[in-house]
Amino acid sequence: LFLHGGISTESYGIVPGKEGRCSSVKDWVDQLNAWKDQQLQDFCRSPLFYKDQNGKQRRGGEDLIIYGTPGAGKSSVIYHNPFQDGNPVQRSEDVQDFLQKSGIDRVLSGHQPHGQTPTVVRHPRTGLLAITADTSRSDSKASKIFNPADNRGIVYSSVRLLRHSVEIEGQLADGRYHGCTLHRDPEKDKLPDALVGRQLTDGSWVKTIVFSDDTPRKKLVQTALGKGFSVKICDMSEHTACLQLRDEFKKNAMLKVTIRDFHGSSTSAISLEDCRDGDLTSSH
Repeated sequence: LFLHGGISTESYGIVPGKEGRCSSVKDWVDQLNAWKDQQLQDFCRSPLFYKDQNGKQRRGGEDLIIYGTPGAGKSSVIYHNPFQDGNPVQRSEDVQDFLQKSGIDRVLSGHQPHGQTPTVVRHPRTGLLAITADTSRSDSKASKIFNPADNRGIVYSSVRLLRHSVEIEGQLADGRYHGCTLHRDPEKDKLPDALVGRQLTDGSWVKTIVFSDDTPRKKLVQTALGKGFSVKICDMSEHTACLQLRDEFKKNAMLKVTIRDFHGSSTSAISLEDCRDGDLTSSH
């Protein structure tokens, strides 16, 4: 399922102007797109403002315009922030059940920037894989000589969907490369990739796997802990990450380690990247 902003408890199955919720994702998508088409037709008929019979100023397609702004409240899948105080969260059980009932196990969205790499959230309860892939404010210090709006620099990420997996790869602002392969069935993931999308006990989330500059190159687990519009980045070994996983994310046997397995250390660096949306109106 592809959504610009995302899906929430308040928005799933909701079509503006209609009572109740749609019973399935397919029905919801069909009705929501039909409503959008009707709104576009209204706009084509009345693109300019006019006063209705009650003297109120109106415009064709105004409900669709509002749907993409804060005026829509929390019922919009366009204007939606999936982060709380700069950190990703699992979708509610109601949302997970709605998606699972419709055979949806992957949800991809954008809208809200969050550091240099896509944000992945695994859902142990249902197996849902949620990816928020807006990295539009990856490097605010990038050169503005040729493009005053460049907030990426050399940073890029690609998200490639295959039938049974998702491949994520790219480059960070410091020149290092990152990447991981995540399967629809988490039991098929391999370490350290299997850690991506899981939460640690300090509240941080594993975002990606980075390749060190050492020779031979080592794979490091990169975590992110948000606070408002700032993100603290920490690189650590896979054993360190496994040891710090929250219990609900340890169901896979290969993720269960003991202190005797601990033979790595972590280094951290704080990033103060501006993770606000481009319209500067999104809130945490």
